[in-house]
Amino acid sequence: MLKYATNKWTNLAVAYLALVGGFIAYNGWAPSLNDIKDDLALSFSQAGSLSAVTGFSAGIMIMVGGLAASRWGTKNVVLLGLLCGVVGLFIFSFAGGYALAITGRVISGFSVGLLFVGTYTLAAEWFQSDRQTKRATGIMMSGDGVGVLLSIFGLAFVLTAFGWRNGIAIQAVILLAMIPIVFLFSRNVSSRVAATGTQENADLSERPSRSAWSAVKNRNVLLATIFWCGGVGLLTLITVWLPGILVDGAGWSESTAGFFSSMFSVIGMAAAFSAAFLTGRSMNHKRLILWAGLVMVCALTILTIGLAAGNYAVVALAAPVIGLGVYFGEPLALSMAIDSVDDESAIGLVNGLVIGVPWITAGTLFPYALGWLRDLTGSYTLGFGVAIVVIFALCVVPVFFLKPVAGRPVEAAASLQESI
Repeated sequence: MLKYATNKWTNLAVAYLALVGGFIAYNGWAPSLNDIKDDLALSFSQAGSLSAVTGFSAGIMIMVGGLAASRWGTKNVVLLGLLCGVVGLFIFSFAGGYALAITGRVISGFSVGLLFVGTYTLAAEWFQSDRQTKRATGIMMSGDGVGVLLSIFGLAFVLTAFGWRNGIAIQAVILLAMIPIVFLFSRNVSSRVAATGTQENADLSERPSRSAWSAVKNRNVLLATIFWCGGVGLLTLITVWLPGILVDGAGWSESTAGFFSSMFSVIGMAAAFSAAFLTGRSMNHKRLILWAGLVMVCALTILTIGLAAGNYAVVALAAPVIGLGVYFGEPLALSMAIDSVDDESAIGLVNGLVIGVPWITAGTLFPYALGWLRDLTGSYTLGFGVAIVVIFALCVVPVFFLKPVAGRPVEAAASLQESI
């Protein structure tokens, strides 16, 4: 067992599985948003706050989890995240009113945060020594597509067949089944040291925490965080609100609306894999990240025009194009942030900042603001119009200030093209 658990690809696979679980905890309820809103007598603002509070608690826990991963082991962070998901989903499924529903979503947010930072850190730690962080982050980003497809399309059939309460309880059971898999088949990077005796992979938690905190005060880390704010904001808008928009406006079924909404991340998987494998060994991708930001802005503009015109086919087709930009740019920005710091013990902290701050800010504000503007104007169009300006400011302008990453020496015996 230890032999397989100390293989980087095994740990990547386990991290990938747990990341999918994080998306179940985050938006597995989204296809039944209208039913939940009616059943609990919620306004659009309150319905939006269910996602907003999840994003806020997720962001806090991402930052806490990033620090915890460097101190107490990434595996423990992932296990705790799955446990919080089980508890949060069960509470939400039993909610009889807004207060208990919010409580369940807060705890689910803890799960999302711990799983996002834990899984990305687990993958990056196992690949960082081989200078393959871009490959690891790109593959993990593709997990968004699987997670979103499963949570808002695949599980939509479960919600329809069993009702939203029983459907969410079934989702909790799925997360519960992931716990023994993570426990048995994953290890912290330090376990590889014990198994192989390789000194260069020494326990990250033994390194000075002061230097780790110093390492994250880096221009590329801060700019990657800003870029991720835009990506996370778009993710929350599309996965949380688009299914309901297509059900209400176009009259589509929950499963059909969930399917087309999930294409935001499913199509984005291709971009994530491209970022992982087709961009060479260079650590500098400023131009590619800029193009990704421009694609996001242009596609969002088309989606908004389609929404204003009542052409929901255009809306459904524009959403995956936005996903292409998000999922191509985010892993490149994150890998540049990681490669910009020299201290390997800072990986968890960098992930916590780059992924956590966007969930606290954009993951909270975007879905709530859209619901608030919907209550105010009776339309979703203004909210998406405002988003165009915000995304340009977050995902295009800051990219011009990215700093090239200095190259690092690679072991002479290392292969220039490592095969999978």
